[in-house]
Amino acid sequence: MHHRDICLPAPEWLLASASSNIRSVAIERGDLAPYRVDRFNKRMNKTARAKQLKLSWEEIGYLTEGFSFASRPMKLASEGITAEYSLGPRGAWIMILIKNGQVYPLDLANMFRIGRSLITAELIPLTNARLITYRKSAGDKRRVELALTPLGEKAVVRVREDITKLVLQRLSGYTREEVLLCARLMHDFISSVGTPPARH
Repeated sequence: MHHRDICLPAPEWLLASASSNIRSVAIERGDLAPYRVDRFNKRMNKTARAKQLKLSWEEIGYLTEGFSFASRPMKLASEGITAEYSLGPRGAWIMILIKNGQVYPLDLANMFRIGRSLITAELIPLTNARLITYRKSAGDKRRVELALTPLGEKAVVRVREDITKLVLQRLSGYTREEVLLCARLMHDFISSVGTPPARH
């Protein structure tokens, strides 16, 4: 099997941090075909295709190996910021998620699927480094939300640039259409988590 036949999904939180950017680029370019599919027809078509899909155990093993380890290279894109500001392992990604609108600690904890104590442990170094700050929510004064400081905004730009360089370098042998198809595959795979397999 040619290696270009395999797409390696990334963690849900990482996809979420990039999905809004992917859609905005698609809107700007007028390339909305993947996002204008009727939901009902899409589900029906996916069900029909699933019944036809056949993979050997070796192929499934190769694919699931990618599921398990695809996120490891992404650490390279955040290690500079992480080391410079003594952040936790999720610190750089938390800033990106805040930039994309995930401004409540509970939402971040749910995104990473960790407890409140662990997300607090990640937020403390970000606060000490003056990369993020707390403020009262405009919609609900009883709630506190997170915001990037000017320094945090600059850090997010750096991380995004490093991610862009890494992705473009690693996937330079693929076309834009192949990469976007892989992104769609990853989103579909994640959205189906928790759905019981079809019984035949």
